[in-house]
Amino acid sequence: MHIAEASANAARDLIIREHEKGSLGAVFLELDHGRFDRIKRAASAPDESLLSHALHILAQRRNPLAGLVELGMDSVYRSLHRLGFASGLEFRAAIDTAERLTVPIILGDQQLQITMQRLAEAFRDDFDVARIMTILMARSKVKSPESPVERKLGEAFHAIASGDVKQGQEKLGKLIDRDTVHQLIEPMRMFAPNIARAILYERDVIMTENLIKAAQELPKEKSVIVGVVGLAHVEGIVEEWDLQTETATTYR
Repeated sequence: MHIAEASANAARDLIIREHEKGSLGAVFLELDHGRFDRIKRAASAPDESLLSHALHILAQRRNPLAGLVELGMDSVYRSLHRLGFASGLEFRAAIDTAERLTVPIILGDQQLQITMQRLAEAFRDDFDVARIMTILMARSKVKSPESPVERKLGEAFHAIASGDVKQGQEKLGKLIDRDTVHQLIEPMRMFAPNIARAILYERDVIMTENLIKAAQELPKEKSVIVGVVGLAHVEGIVEEWDLQTETATTYR
């Protein structure tokens, strides 16, 4: 989870443990070069105003909708940061630890500009009002009780809204696991399948391909890679890894 202090500690501790075993060959990050550079600069660079950042993004994008998508995502992370959630903290911890231990860093994500373009296209495809209304009407006829995940999420965000950010962080940290994330992204699969594909599944494939390539290039004595990725990507990467490695074995 990109906004949890616990994620940063977990990434740092895992890298150190594997390095002490002597078999750590690289640290793999869910970053492209642009995001990597931004995180590297974040510690010293002042936070620019949202307006100036918006103009900067939109001026660089040939497709205005792609720029608006990126602007919206950036706004979410800035808001979380103001609430006390340091977005990307686990990446910062992983970078600092890997560099201190002189462990190679692999940037395995798709270029941000491509992801934003794909998201812009997905928004056009998924914003079909008739289709969404049909789904909503069908779901409204089913009276389902509040799930444990929904209740716990509500408690966490209620704590944040009440000003107790630390308690909210702790509640979210305990709540977030692979099963919970799977439940949380299920509505996206239903309501916005193209957006889910652009922001999750296509990147899962790319990151898996880069991870497999990195693993094949490492020497046997340094064959361990610590991957630092968002929890929403773990399931897809595991499935894609099994598929790609099985296919590679079959064709040999």
